This record gives sequence, structure tokens and C-alpha cells, in this order.
Amino acid sequence: MTLLPLLVSLSVLAADPTPECDPAMPTLCAAPLRLGQPAPYAGQLLSTELALRLGQKADRCDAYVRIEIDYAARMAQVQLDLERQKHRIDLDAASDTLAATRRYYQQQLDDSPSPWLVGGLAVAATVAVTVLAVWATSSLVHAVQ
Repeated sequence: MTLLPLLVSLSVLAADPTPECDPAMPTLCAAPLRLGQPAPYAGQLLSTELALRLGQKADRCDAYVRIEIDYAARMAQVQLDLERQKHRIDLDAASDTLAATRRYYQQQLDDSPSPWLVGGLAVAATVAVTVLAVWATSSLVHAVQ
């Protein structure tokens, strides 16, 4: 008689499901159950069909997220390319403006007389006026005497 309860308890222990857990995430476990078997851990019990549907839904969500991330990355690349192109155009315009300004001032320098010539003429004119003034004053003084 003592042997019968022991065999019954051993058969129940042998029938208990052993959960298999994900090594990367030990809280994610699964154990196949038959009707009437005790669950090896606390949690929710899902039918195989529901578990498959949830897995497929998660896969679709992952695919959707990958598509969204890819789209966002491509849009960011397009924005970056547009910004680079805009800066390149601005740089080209600024370079053209600088080159035109340099050409303008170079033309002004080429068209203007030499500063030595202008300075020399000013000195010569000043000397001539001074000599003329001295001569006129001297002539006036001699005429009065």
C-alpha cells in the first residue's frame, strides 16, 4: 500500500512539464502543457494558435519598424545632400562675388594714374606756385622802390 502512493506521486512528477527558457532572456520561457497538467511557472497561458498569431504580429511590427527606420535614414540622407548642395551653391556664389570684386578693384587700380605721378604733379605745382608767388612779390617790391 505504501508503494502505490509513491508510484502515483512519481508519475505526477514525471508528467510535470519542464520549461525551456531563452538563454539571452531567462524570463522568456515556454513549456508544452497537456490538459490537466500543472503549469511550471506563473504567467499567462496562451493557445498555440494565439502564440503564433502574436509572434507573426510581432514580426510584422519589427518589419514595419525596419521600414520606418530605413525611410527615416533615407530622408535624412536626402536632407543632408540638399543642405550640402545648398552650401556648395552659396560657396560658389560667394566665390564668384569675391572674384568679381577683385576684378573690379584691379580694373580701378589699372585705370587710375600712378600715385607717384599724381604726387609728383602736386609737388611740382606747389613748387611752381611758390616760385611764382616769390617772383611776383619780388617784382612788386622792386616796382615800389
